[in-house]
Amino acid sequence: MNIITGASGQIGSYVVKELVRMQKPVRAIVRSPEKAMQFEKEGVEAGVADLQDSEAVKAAFEGATTVLLMTPENPASSNVIGDTIRIISNYRDAIRAADIKRVVALSSVGAQYREGTGNLIQSHLLEEMVRELDIDYVIIRPSYYFSNWLAYRELAAQDGVLPTFSLPIFAWRCSRPPMLPLLLPAQLPTPQCTACMN
Repeated sequence: MNIITGASGQIGSYVVKELVRMQKPVRAIVRSPEKAMQFEKEGVEAGVADLQDSEAVKAAFEGATTVLLMTPENPASSNVIGDTIRIISNYRDAIRAADIKRVVALSSVGAQYREGTGNLIQSHLLEEMVRELDIDYVIIRPSYYFSNWLAYRELAAQDGVLPTFSLPIFAWRCSRPPMLPLLLPAQLPTPQCTACMN
């Protein structure tokens, strides 16, 4: 069973769809029963878990062998780093309780630094936790996402300039996203993607 956190987001939802298309076992982890019902209507197993709730995360990970982890950011939070530390601790406990065999962690370039990187510290903390586990793991560090540019479409059309700061770029709608072979390494060929740099 492949657990996908952030399953209703852009990357997570695409990974879920691809695993379903490939007829691989997948459980989409979401925060609300409404989102879970949407997945279940499409025939996808869903788990409802507030990532701040240790017992809910353990229940959501139960029976899994592989998990794709992300660090969700809550703009309404008054303590983003404290929330992240709690979520990562809950991930660690759930991974150990479920005896997960492989972790794929979606991180970011810049996560190698312990401080001075703003919200990238969330990815740094996630990477630290993953490295402490005594299991197979892969950390993906894209530098930027094409989808971040969507907010600048009008500005780019108007001024002919696309404000950005970073390349290479990760396209989450690649023909085969780079994390899929990492979830199922023995069953998939090396990804071939013309939309992003692997």
